[in-house]
Amino acid sequence: EEAAVLAWLDCGGRIDVTFEYTFSDGTRLSGMTLLMVATACSHEALAEALLRRGADVSLQSSGGGTALVLAATNGYEKLVE
Repeated sequence: EEAAVLAWLDCGGRIDVTFEYTFSDGTRLSGMTLLMVATACSHEALAEALLRRGADVSLQSSGGGTALVLAATNGYEKLVE
């Protein structure tokens, strides 16, 4: 998954594009970013790569969550720093 996302970005994809995402439990949120999904779904390496490319940690989803909060909630201390 990481390689496909990074290839998409290399071809002009926007790092902070927002979209609607459906989680495995059926919960749907709009305003999600790649970084939010990576931190919510335990893709730490992808999250790190997105941060290196300048992903914005402060953008909020329709539920008010941010990638920073998701990273803290999931115990990604390194990402939170």
